[in-house]
Amino acid sequence: MSGKGKIFIYSCAALLVASVLLLAASMVSGPDNHEENIKDQLIGMNITYYNIAGQPMYYIVSEGDIRSIEKTRYGNDDAWKVRIGEGLQWDVTMDYEGKKILDIDQLFCT
Repeated sequence: MSGKGKIFIYSCAALLVASVLLLAASMVSGPDNHEENIKDQLIGMNITYYNIAGQPMYYIVSEGDIRSIEKTRYGNDDAWKVRIGEGLQWDVTMDYEGKKILDIDQLFCT
């Protein structure tokens, strides 16, 4: 086999290995990255609530506002319950990958 043929075979083998590694990495990046996904979705999010006079108030979520992330169920599916805030608190239910908000529950009365 010529030198060019060996280089071609080695290049194909390297490409195959890289493809397998990328595929494996994409399968791992699902639910195992839930915390990072949750933070990406929630940090900077604007939550609107209403004061006692019925006027809209706005709460912008910062990284320090995420108090806890706990596994829960939403319907028949696994999900995450994220506690946001201190004093003014919300429970945000997110899908298992942490990419979609399913429900927001305000934990204080106005």
